[in-house]
Formats: sequence, C-alpha cells, structure tokens
Amino acid sequence: MPSVVIDFGTEQHMEELVNSALWMMEETEGLHLDRQTAISGVKAVLQNKSHGFYVVATANNQFAGSLFVNSFWLDLVNGYVWWINCVHVREE
Repeated sequence: MPSVVIDFGTEQHMEELVNSALWMMEETEGLHLDRQTAISGVKAVLQNKSHGFYVVATANNQFAGSLFVNSFWLDLVNGYVWWINCVHVREE
C-alpha cells in the first residue's frame, strides 16, 4: 500500500501545480493556456495567502494530486466560506 502524505502546496510543488492547472483547463474547458501565465498565477497564490491555498497529496514521495481552495464572502452565512475550486488527481 502506498504511503500517502497530505500537505499544503509550496514552491517545491510549483511544476506539478502548474502542470495540473494547465491539464485541468484543457480537460474541462478545452482551453490551451499560456504556461507563463499559469506559472505567474500559481506563484501569486503561493506568495499571497489571501488568494487561497493549495493542498498537495504525495504517494511514495511522488506527486499524486492537488486541490486549490479560495474563499469568498457569502451573504447567506454572513461570512467567508472556503470553495474547492480545482481538484486534480494523477491517473497513475
């Protein structure tokens, strides 16, 4: 059974997070986005927690998947809620 570790995304996960974002936009929206723009976006999240955060899963020390969480104000609860915006799990 693989050893799975869940942690917050960091700069060390940059390449996997960018690849996940690009793959997801192509797979779900049929869009081919500019890699440099995706790199800038992932860096912005990693450097500014108010944009959100990544959660990364590794299995046997290999990237297995990630999700991006951001928050927004919801009038119905009179407060902020977390929104799981993107989830990507590797096929392997």
